[in-house]
Formats: sequence, C-alpha cells, structure tokens
Amino acid sequence: RRFVVADIPGLVEGASEGAGLGDRFLRHIERTRVIVHLVDVGTALLEERDPLELYDAIRAELTAYAAPLAERRELVAFSKIDLVPADEREKLAPFRDALVKRGVEVFSISGATGEGIDALLARTAAVLDEVDAEAAA
Repeated sequence: RRFVVADIPGLVEGASEGAGLGDRFLRHIERTRVIVHLVDVGTALLEERDPLELYDAIRAELTAYAAPLAERRELVAFSKIDLVPADEREKLAPFRDALVKRGVEVFSISGATGEGIDALLARTAAVLDEVDAEAAA
C-alpha cells in the first residue's frame, strides 16, 4: 500500500489564529484522511515537560482551526524514543495510558534507530484502508 505523508512541523499554541506559520500549515491538514501525531517524548522528558500537555495543545489548535479535523482518525507516535533510556521508559506509561483511555492508539518510534517504524506504517496503512472503506459505504 502506498500513501502520501504530509509533515506539518512547528505547530505552536496560537497557530489557529496565525501564530508562527501555523495557519499556513494547518491548511494542509485539511486534505488528510488520517493524522499521525508525533509527540517528541525524548525531548519532553529531558526538559521535564508533560507530553500530554504538548499533545493537548496541538489538539486544541486543530479544533480551533477546524473542528472536523479533531474528528479525523488519529494515531499517536511517541517519537525520539531512543533518547529515553530503557530503564526510564516506564515514565511514559501515564501518558500512554491517558491517551489509550481516550481511544487513541499509541506507538513508540525512533527515526534514528528505526524502532517502531514498521508497526506504525503498517497500522497507518490499515487505518487508511478502514477510512476508505467507511467513506465508500
């Protein structure tokens, strides 16, 4: 299965109101059928920031920009997992659990090592197939 991925970098709070380049990037999301939301947990934990707050801030921007975007199917990828030592990965459990309780599928990935990439790509393709089937019904 082939699909196109659009990288929408650098969304910040206020993007839906034009802060930064956010509104220009948000326009590109309107064409997507599935959102894969990357949460940089490696940096977040190093900087002692709450990954769930980072996630929620971007979700709020999507909703503020165009509420239907918040209804699209979504997968969450905890990125830069290679920056989190194996013995500290349990710190991610509360964030993962909170998202799973919201019905969100969560993957841990690393672009540097390739960890989790195949699983995320396979699930993304499967979700795209599901969305296409629902649209055709």
